[in-house]
Amino acid sequence: MSKLKWRGCLFGAVVFCLLTGVAFADDTASSAQGDSGDKVARLEQLLNAQQSKIEALEDQLIANSAQDQDAARVEAMKQQIREVLSEQEFRESLMPSMLQAGYDKG
Repeated sequence: MSKLKWRGCLFGAVVFCLLTGVAFADDTASSAQGDSGDKVARLEQLLNAQQSKIEALEDQLIANSAQDQDAARVEAMKQQIREVLSEQEFRESLMPSMLQAGYDKG
């Protein structure tokens, strides 16, 4: 081959490689952007799932707190009832003694 044809082929190959490299770089950059877009979408989905779980756990905590408060109120009421019923005066006011027994000369 002549030097001119050789340089022409070499120049053509270099131009081809440069254009192919630029096109490949653009594809890589766009695919990298696509990959990062996919990652962002997955992270947003994960964030939404975690936020939903946090809200469910907060609701469960509130419900358990309400149940604990109700149980404490019931226990306090039972204690008050025990105290009131343990007082003899209160029991006698509810059921006065009607027992009358004895000898009436009869």
